[in-house]
Amino acid sequence: MIIAPADPAPPTPTTIDPNRPHVPPGGVPTVGLPEQAPTPRQPLRQEPPPPPPLPTPSYSVELQLRSAFPVESSFDQVMSEFGYDGVRIEPVGYVGVAVPTLEWLWLGARYGMRGRNWTHPDRPSAVVAAGDLLGTAQVRFALGRVVELGVLFGGGAGVVVLQLNGISADQVVPRFLIEGTVAFRIGANFAFGPRIGWDYFQWEGMNRYGHGLDIGGPFVGIGLEGRE
Repeated sequence: MIIAPADPAPPTPTTIDPNRPHVPPGGVPTVGLPEQAPTPRQPLRQEPPPPPPLPTPSYSVELQLRSAFPVESSFDQVMSEFGYDGVRIEPVGYVGVAVPTLEWLWLGARYGMRGRNWTHPDRPSAVVAAGDLLGTAQVRFALGRVVELGVLFGGGAGVVVLQLNGISADQVVPRFLIEGTVAFRIGANFAFGPRIGWDYFQWEGMNRYGHGLDIGGPFVGIGLEGRE
């Protein structure tokens, strides 16, 4: 005989104690990944502002040394025929001052000295010495804080003195100049750089034969400036 299993007893209803807290001790457990504190935003890195441009100086004093290369003149040819040997390279020195009337326009003056000589195996050397005074005007522009480019024009007068065989002769002659300038600033008070240009410095009709002497011509040099 088959005995049928007894019906399961109905579930006993759970009695909720109103005095018992509904939240388990320790709080409600976190579901899912734990919450992370927000990462503070890093401030954007800012580039420092560019330094201000150097102020335009009140004045500039320049010392310039250069080598000039005068072209062969009729006087050079005559000296060569008489056995004199000359080198057409002249040492030249200048000192000058310039005042910026505008940021790009500098006006000033220069004084310079130069000389040449012709040697002879049996006679004393022939020597030419010259000095000149120039008024100058230059257009100069700054490229950033370091480099300056400019063009200078000058005009004035020079004195040429020749000594040959114990005899001296001298003459006042006109002077003209054009010069290209590159200057590299060293702080606010100094600058230096190369110079290149051309001089008109000629003594025409220096004797009864109408010979001429050129002590100008193209040149290259370097200038050092002190500024305030």
